[in-house]
Amino acid sequence: MTRKKHRALRSSLVALLACGPLAACAFGGTAPTPVIAPPPVPPDDSAGPKLYALVRAAPSATLVPDGANAHDVLGAGIAQAASWMARGMSPEGPMAKASLKEKDRVYTEVTLQAGKCYVIVGFSPMDQVTDLDLHMLKAPGLMVAEDKTDNSTPQLGSPPFCQKEDETFTIDIFADRGAGDVAMQVYFKPITWKQR
Repeated sequence: MTRKKHRALRSSLVALLACGPLAACAFGGTAPTPVIAPPPVPPDDSAGPKLYALVRAAPSATLVPDGANAHDVLGAGIAQAASWMARGMSPEGPMAKASLKEKDRVYTEVTLQAGKCYVIVGFSPMDQVTDLDLHMLKAPGLMVAEDKTDNSTPQLGSPPFCQKEDETFTIDIFADRGAGDVAMQVYFKPITWKQR
Protein backbone atom coordinates (compact mmCIF):
# COMPACT_ATOMS: atom_id res chain seq x y z
CA MET A 1 0.00 0.00 0.00
CA THR A 2 1.34 3.42 -0.94
CA ARG A 3 1.72 6.21 1.57
CA LYS A 4 -1.00 8.21 -0.10
CA LYS A 5 -3.51 5.32 0.11
CA HIS A 6 -2.48 4.65 3.72
CA ARG A 7 -3.17 8.29 4.69
CA ALA A 8 -6.54 8.28 2.90
CA LEU A 9 -7.58 5.05 4.63
CA ARG A 10 -6.45 6.41 8.00
CA SER A 11 -8.41 9.66 7.44
CA SER A 12 -11.54 7.68 6.56
CA LEU A 13 -11.26 5.54 9.70
CA VAL A 14 -10.78 8.61 11.90
CA ALA A 15 -13.86 10.23 10.33
CA LEU A 16 -15.96 7.09 10.85
CA LEU A 17 -14.89 6.76 14.47
CA ALA A 18 -15.60 10.42 15.15
CA CYS A 19 -19.05 10.07 13.60
CA GLY A 20 -20.16 7.34 16.01
CA PRO A 21 -21.89 4.11 15.04
CA LEU A 22 -20.99 2.97 11.55
CA ALA A 23 -24.64 2.45 10.61
CA ALA A 24 -25.45 6.11 11.29
CA CYS A 25 -22.58 7.31 9.08
CA ALA A 26 -23.30 4.79 6.33
CA PHE A 27 -26.88 5.99 5.96
CA GLY A 28 -26.14 9.68 6.24
CA GLY A 29 -27.38 9.92 9.80
CA THR A 30 -25.71 11.56 12.71
CA ALA A 31 -24.12 10.03 15.72
CA PRO A 32 -26.34 9.76 18.77
CA THR A 33 -26.01 12.39 21.45
CA PRO A 34 -23.86 11.07 24.27
CA VAL A 35 -25.68 10.41 27.52
CA ILE A 36 -24.05 11.97 30.52
CA ALA A 37 -24.47 9.87 33.64
CA PRO A 38 -25.70 11.68 36.74
CA PRO A 39 -23.13 12.16 39.49
CA PRO A 40 -22.95 9.27 41.98
CA VAL A 41 -25.15 9.56 45.04
CA PRO A 42 -23.00 10.10 48.13
CA PRO A 43 -23.33 7.41 50.80
CA ASP A 44 -25.79 8.04 53.61
CA ASP A 45 -23.43 8.97 56.44
CA SER A 46 -26.33 8.81 58.86
CA ALA A 47 -26.86 5.05 58.31
CA GLY A 48 -24.15 4.03 60.82
CA PRO A 49 -25.41 6.19 63.72
CA LYS A 50 -29.04 5.19 63.01
CA LEU A 51 -28.13 1.50 63.04
CA TYR A 52 -25.99 1.98 66.15
CA ALA A 53 -28.95 3.56 67.98
CA LEU A 54 -31.23 0.66 66.92
CA VAL A 55 -28.68 -1.91 68.02
CA ARG A 56 -28.03 -0.30 71.40
CA ALA A 57 -31.81 -0.24 72.03
CA ALA A 58 -32.04 -4.02 71.36
CA PRO A 59 -31.60 -6.65 74.08
CA SER A 60 -28.14 -8.06 74.63
CA ALA A 61 -27.33 -11.62 73.61
CA THR A 62 -26.95 -14.40 76.17
CA LEU A 63 -23.26 -15.17 76.71
CA VAL A 64 -22.27 -18.83 77.08
CA PRO A 65 -18.73 -19.49 78.39
CA ASP A 66 -16.95 -22.07 76.22
CA GLY A 67 -20.11 -22.25 74.07
CA ALA A 68 -18.19 -22.94 70.85
CA ASN A 69 -17.01 -26.21 72.40
CA ALA A 70 -20.47 -27.24 73.63
CA HIS A 71 -22.00 -30.43 72.29
CA ASP A 72 -25.31 -28.85 71.28
CA VAL A 73 -26.63 -27.71 67.89
CA LEU A 74 -25.33 -24.13 68.17
CA GLY A 75 -21.89 -25.10 69.50
CA ALA A 76 -21.46 -27.79 66.85
CA GLY A 77 -22.71 -25.44 64.10
CA ILE A 78 -20.35 -22.62 65.10
CA ALA A 79 -17.44 -25.08 65.27
CA GLN A 80 -18.30 -26.47 61.82
CA ALA A 81 -18.58 -22.99 60.26
CA ALA A 82 -15.31 -21.92 61.91
CA SER A 83 -13.53 -24.98 60.50
CA TRP A 84 -13.55 -23.28 57.08
CA MET A 85 -14.03 -19.57 57.94
CA ALA A 86 -11.54 -19.37 60.82
CA ARG A 87 -9.19 -22.21 59.97
CA GLY A 88 -6.31 -22.53 62.43
CA MET A 89 -7.94 -20.10 64.91
CA SER A 90 -9.22 -20.65 68.44
CA PRO A 91 -12.43 -19.37 70.05
CA GLU A 92 -11.98 -16.33 72.28
CA GLY A 93 -14.49 -15.29 74.91
CA PRO A 94 -18.02 -16.56 75.34
CA MET A 95 -20.36 -17.53 72.52
CA ALA A 96 -23.27 -15.08 72.11
CA LYS A 97 -26.63 -16.72 71.46
CA ALA A 98 -30.30 -15.82 71.19
CA SER A 99 -33.64 -16.95 69.82
CA LEU A 100 -34.87 -14.36 67.31
CA LYS A 101 -38.03 -13.66 65.34
CA GLU A 102 -37.66 -12.35 61.80
CA LYS A 103 -36.29 -8.76 61.81
CA ASP A 104 -35.30 -9.01 65.50
CA ARG A 105 -31.79 -8.33 66.71
CA VAL A 106 -29.54 -8.67 69.72
CA TYR A 107 -26.08 -7.29 70.33
CA THR A 108 -22.92 -8.03 72.23
CA GLU A 109 -19.71 -6.16 72.95
CA VAL A 110 -16.34 -7.63 71.97
CA THR A 111 -12.85 -6.36 72.69
CA LEU A 112 -10.28 -7.23 70.05
CA GLN A 113 -6.78 -7.20 71.51
CA ALA A 114 -3.53 -5.88 70.06
CA GLY A 115 -1.25 -8.53 68.60
CA LYS A 116 -4.06 -10.84 67.46
CA CYS A 117 -5.97 -11.44 64.23
CA TYR A 118 -9.73 -12.08 64.40
CA VAL A 119 -12.62 -13.61 62.49
CA ILE A 120 -16.20 -13.43 63.79
CA VAL A 121 -18.50 -16.31 62.82
CA GLY A 122 -22.29 -16.53 63.02
CA PHE A 123 -24.58 -19.54 62.73
CA SER A 124 -28.24 -20.52 62.69
CA PRO A 125 -29.43 -24.14 62.27
CA MET A 126 -30.97 -25.28 58.98
CA ASP A 127 -34.45 -23.90 58.23
CA GLN A 128 -34.34 -21.36 61.06
CA VAL A 129 -32.77 -17.94 60.37
CA THR A 130 -31.92 -18.36 56.68
CA ASP A 131 -30.38 -14.86 56.35
CA LEU A 132 -28.43 -14.04 59.50
CA ASP A 133 -26.55 -10.73 59.35
CA LEU A 134 -23.66 -9.44 61.44
CA HIS A 135 -22.66 -5.77 61.69
CA MET A 136 -19.55 -4.56 63.51
CA LEU A 137 -19.96 -1.03 64.87
CA LYS A 138 -17.83 1.36 66.87
CA ALA A 139 -19.31 4.17 68.96
CA PRO A 140 -20.84 6.59 68.07
CA GLY A 141 -21.98 4.66 64.98
CA LEU A 142 -19.07 3.94 62.66
CA MET A 143 -19.77 0.83 60.55
CA VAL A 144 -16.50 -1.12 60.68
CA ALA A 145 -17.64 -4.27 58.86
CA GLU A 146 -20.82 -6.00 57.76
CA ASP A 147 -21.78 -9.37 56.37
CA LYS A 148 -23.13 -9.09 52.83
CA THR A 149 -24.19 -12.70 52.30
CA ASP A 150 -27.73 -14.04 52.40
CA ASN A 151 -27.16 -17.21 54.39
CA SER A 152 -27.18 -18.68 57.88
CA THR A 153 -23.40 -18.57 58.40
CA PRO A 154 -22.23 -14.94 58.25
CA GLN A 155 -18.61 -13.96 58.71
CA LEU A 156 -16.81 -10.76 59.64
CA GLY A 157 -13.09 -10.64 58.95
CA SER A 158 -12.20 -11.95 55.52
CA PRO A 159 -9.28 -11.33 55.57
CA PRO A 160 -8.98 -11.39 59.38
CA PHE A 161 -8.90 -8.18 61.42
CA CYS A 162 -5.35 -7.83 62.78
CA GLN A 163 -5.27 -5.46 65.73
CA LYS A 164 -2.48 -3.01 66.50
CA GLU A 165 -4.30 -1.77 69.62
CA ASP A 166 -7.10 -2.94 71.88
CA GLU A 167 -10.53 -1.82 70.61
CA THR A 168 -14.08 -2.53 71.75
CA PHE A 169 -16.83 -3.03 69.17
CA THR A 170 -20.57 -3.65 69.20
CA ILE A 171 -21.64 -6.69 67.18
CA ASP A 172 -25.21 -6.56 65.85
CA ILE A 173 -26.76 -10.01 65.32
CA PHE A 174 -29.80 -9.55 63.05
CA ALA A 175 -32.35 -12.08 61.76
CA ASP A 176 -33.04 -10.59 58.33
CA ARG A 177 -35.05 -13.59 57.11
CA GLY A 178 -36.44 -16.48 59.13
CA ALA A 179 -36.68 -17.10 62.86
CA GLY A 180 -34.98 -19.35 65.37
CA ASP A 181 -31.78 -19.87 67.32
CA VAL A 182 -28.62 -17.95 66.42
CA ALA A 183 -25.06 -17.85 67.71
CA MET A 184 -21.93 -15.75 67.21
CA GLN A 185 -18.36 -16.52 68.24
CA VAL A 186 -15.07 -14.60 68.01
CA TYR A 187 -12.03 -16.57 66.79
CA PHE A 188 -8.40 -15.45 66.99
CA LYS A 189 -4.79 -16.31 66.32
CA PRO A 190 -1.64 -14.37 67.24
CA ILE A 191 -0.28 -11.98 64.60
CA THR A 192 2.68 -13.49 62.76
CA TRP A 193 5.62 -11.38 61.58
CA LYS A 194 4.18 -11.47 58.02
CA GLN A 195 0.94 -9.77 59.16
CA ARG A 196 2.55 -6.85 61.02
